[in-house]
Amino acid sequence: MKLYQINKSMYPQSVEQDWQLSLVSGDAVLLMEVGVLRALTQQSMLTQLIEKGVNLYFREHDLTANGLSVSFGEAISDPHWVDLTTQYDKIVSW
Repeated sequence: MKLYQINKSMYPQSVEQDWQLSLVSGDAVLLMEVGVLRALTQQSMLTQLIEKGVNLYFREHDLTANGLSVSFGEAISDPHWVDLTTQYDKIVSW
């Protein structure tokens, strides 16, 4: 299982396809920094990931900094983020 850390609101199309197509059930995606803005612009894609069995997390601090709240996925604190990094075999930062 892998933890993907996404810190941009959008990457070039080929990079977007690479990270999204490499996800499998049991993997996790952590949206952080301006990556949390995807909650506004890519909600349907993120919901599809959840339906695929991917765990979706948002860094709580970054949501607050951008004035956002989410009704899907899970907002997590920094200590929970540290815990996540120990739960997954690999961490991939995009």
